[in-house]
Amino acid sequence: MSLSGQDGSPPSRSDVSMELTDREDLCHMLANVFYDQSRATRIWDHAGFPRERIPAWLDDANSWWSEVFFKLDRGIFHSPYRRVIIAARDLYPDNPCFSRLASRYLPPTNTTPRPVIHPSRIKVLYEDGTAAGGNSRQARNLKGYLLDEEYPMFLLRRHWVDLLRRLATLLALLAATMVAFAIAFFSPLSEESQEIWTILLLIFGSLICVFYGILTHRTSGPTVTNQRIILTSGLLFKRFSEVRIHDIADVSYAWNPVSKRLGYGDLVLDLTGGREPCTFRTLRSPNQACRLLIESQGWR
Repeated sequence: MSLSGQDGSPPSRSDVSMELTDREDLCHMLANVFYDQSRATRIWDHAGFPRERIPAWLDDANSWWSEVFFKLDRGIFHSPYRRVIIAARDLYPDNPCFSRLASRYLPPTNTTPRPVIHPSRIKVLYEDGTAAGGNSRQARNLKGYLLDEEYPMFLLRRHWVDLLRRLATLLALLAATMVAFAIAFFSPLSEESQEIWTILLLIFGSLICVFYGILTHRTSGPTVTNQRIILTSGLLFKRFSEVRIHDIADVSYAWNPVSKRLGYGDLVLDLTGGREPCTFRTLRSPNQACRLLIESQGWR
């Protein structure tokens, strides 16, 4: 996983460094558990490896997994053994070998993240959804959406430019609606009555737009958990979209001179399998968000 931007160079990628005996135990257990082509394809997909790069099936599982390990050693994918251990543990959480290797080589999933970035830019969370700077409604909205052993780690907060865009869109729609409404219903009234009702409705509608825009701005945005990045949107009807952590191939950020000066930009996630990148736009301090995401997942 790399950290890249317009003014930064990516650091070196890293993977778990297993002892020889643990490596042999992992290969042997994978061959025992995923002993045919269909089962091997299942963990291959769960690890986020592209289906078109899967090796041809051999005569027996031990030979096939030895060939897989040979290709992983040659750098066919980034952080391959970390992803294989995570996928195996997810699919067989009670397997003693997978559990032992996960606890030994993967960062613990129940540690409380420490606030390393100013909470006005990025909110670092504890396991119950409490933020370092106070409770977070955005995190609490995910309570019924989280998986087993999943907890929110931090929020990627949107910049105030995002709020201005929302308000500009809402006010433009309000103005167009008011013009049509005035033509349709205010025609029979006197000019003085038309002006009074138009002003009152504009004030009332503007207040509703501002209130709605602020609420949606504060309650929608990406939340990083220990398993996924979840984007929430909507106020009355919540919509959720997600990116699984093991599907992320690279992390970068982008901003132009103006947005850099104002302190916002886009966070870009390159996905495995040749899929289109996922972009979270208008985030505060995207360079710090990128660095924190990498550090929290142990990718460096």
